Parts: sequence; C-alpha cells; structure tokens
Amino acid sequence: MFKLQIEHVGQTHLQLAQTMRDEAKKLEDQRERQKDSRRKLHYQMDTLHKQKVTQFKRTLELQSKAQQAKQNADEADRVYLQNVTTLAKVRDDWLKEHINTCEVFETQTKERINTLRNTVWTHVNQLSRQCVNSDELYEEVRKSLEQSDIKEDIEYFINLRRTGANPPAPVLYENFYNDVIYSTLEEPGYSVVHF
Repeated sequence: MFKLQIEHVGQTHLQLAQTMRDEAKKLEDQRERQKDSRRKLHYQMDTLHKQKVTQFKRTLELQSKAQQAKQNADEADRVYLQNVTTLAKVRDDWLKEHINTCEVFETQTKERINTLRNTVWTHVNQLSRQCVNSDELYEEVRKSLEQSDIKEDIEYFINLRRTGANPPAPVLYENFYNDVIYSTLEEPGYSVVHF
C-alpha cells in the first residue's frame, strides 16, 4: 500500500506538473499575445506620436506665418491708407490742372476761331474785290470781241505768220548707186518709187 500510495503521490505530482505545464503554456501564449498586442499598440502610438510632432511643428509654423501675415496685413493696411491719402492729393492736383488746361484750351479755341473768322472775312473781301475787277476786265474783253471781224482777223493772222506763197518741195529719194532720183509723187521728170 505504501507503494501504491507513493505511486498515487507520483501520479498526482505528474498530473500537477502537467497542469502546471498547461498553465505555463497558457501564460506563455498570453504573454506572446500581449507582446504582439503591445508591439501593435507601440507601432500605433509611435505613428500617432510622429503625426503629433509633425502636426505640432506645422501648427507652430502656421502660427508664425499667421503672426507674420497679421504684421504684413497691418503694414499693407498702413501703406494702403498712405497711398489712398496720396492719391486724393494727386487727384486734387490733377483736377485743378485739368480745369486750368480746359480754360487754356477754351481761350485758344476762341482765339483760333476769331482769327480764322477774320482771315476768311478778309479773304472773301479780297475775292469779292477781285471778282469786281475781273468783271470790269471781262467787260473790256466783251467790248473788244464785239468790235472784232472774223474775216479780217484771219487775214491779219495769215499775213502776220505766213512763210511763203508756195508749199515746201517734196523730199526725194536718191539712189546713190545708179544716180536716179525717185519721188513718191507723180511729177514730170521723176520716177515713182514702188515698195
């Protein structure tokens, strides 16, 4: 019985050892699962941490840019106000100069129109006087034409311009090879040239 009890105790120890191995295996499996889970969580935390750091840096940069933009906007607004003020002054100067220029142009236009009017008036008077003088001369020409005699005028012209009573002699063809003179007219003593 002692042997049986020792075997029984041994058997219990074996069962206990097996149970402990099973429990150790469960603990090992749990530890591996947790290790994997911790690795995944660590990876996620690391990724999110990197995103957080990147986003934080970007936020600081944008904050700096926003502050710079505000300063630039303030400066731009100051410069804009200064330019609007300068523009108002320049516009007033331009408006005054525009009015003065228009007045000068108006004066020049009045002077030009008056000068043109006087010049045209004088010229028309001169033309009118010339027309009267021309009409007087034309009247003299008409009187002279009334006294003219066409037949007498023609005879006077002929007597004044005539060059002789006979027409000029014809140009004759002279053959230098056989001493014969030809004429294109049929006259006594000449032969007619035939072409």
